[in-house]
Amino acid sequence: NEKQIHARNLKILNDNLILLKDFFQDHKNIFEWFEPKGGCIAFPKLKLDIPIYDFCENLRIKEGIVLLPGNVFDYEGNHFRVSYGKLSMPEALSRFKKFLKTERIL
Repeated sequence: NEKQIHARNLKILNDNLILLKDFFQDHKNIFEWFEPKGGCIAFPKLKLDIPIYDFCENLRIKEGIVLLPGNVFDYEGNHFRVSYGKLSMPEALSRFKKFLKTERIL
């Protein structure tokens, strides 16, 4: 079953990567997107003058979405880590958009 499992997981990653690229393109005034070169982790940047830790914490509390702020990794700037290997990506992005609207970031 190795080939079937690998193909299934690769499809999830590729489909989610397309969703993420579209999401960040639609919100390019808020985020800067950097295409991952491999793996299932992206590291975009929040362009707003909001500390990334606070942004991620508010998103977690209000929408249950966990993004890891770059400063957790001693990375300066407003970057954050987002994993895109789960089937729940469409729902998470929908809640992310809701958060941006509710917080009047859009």
